[in-house]
Amino acid sequence: MAIDKKKRPIIILYAVVLVLLAVFVLSAEYVFDNDNPNSSKQAETSSMVEGIAGLKLGGEYELMSHDGVMVTNATYHDKPRLMFFGFTYCPDICPTELAMITRVLNDMDEEKTEDLKVLFVSVDPERDTPEQLKEYLSLFHPKIEGLTGSEEQVEHVKNLFKVYSSKVFPEDGNDYTVDHSAFLYFFDADNQLVAMLKHGATEKDLKSVLSKHL
Repeated sequence: MAIDKKKRPIIILYAVVLVLLAVFVLSAEYVFDNDNPNSSKQAETSSMVEGIAGLKLGGEYELMSHDGVMVTNATYHDKPRLMFFGFTYCPDICPTELAMITRVLNDMDEEKTEDLKVLFVSVDPERDTPEQLKEYLSLFHPKIEGLTGSEEQVEHVKNLFKVYSSKVFPEDGNDYTVDHSAFLYFFDADNQLVAMLKHGATEKDLKSVLSKHL
């Protein structure tokens, strides 16, 4: 059905008004969600999640430290822990996160962080030997302890902490890299997961968690 030319400007005006109204509603919703500390949308987009009720991660495991010492989950019993899963050949995310952790630890009172265990768990046991981990982690804060193991041991730990990783082989035939999830997990001294920080979280975010729970 053809539209009367005289009515077209009115229809266009109505359309513009509807668009502006929609923009206004969405803008108001955005402001409300970002101002509301209980907003679910804010929680979804935040780089940090605290108070994770009911999420159980961890269990019994056995790995090798970068000093060549066998450790288990019991080694860190009654100690607050910051855990990060990655690999030494990681080109960007891992060194960025480890450098951030280093800056935060350097900025905090040593007495405050004395009992804190910082664990860097390798998802690339094929290349990340204890010696490789030790050399790599010498570039960062001395509190950071590298852990590795056999393929089976590492796979077991990944499952315990719901960590994803997968080898990626480039078409040019160069050595593989590893695609992996990138979260910082903070457990308190009671072994409760109290915070998760995804890649992109700031030094302020991490320092806030450590200052609050240590």
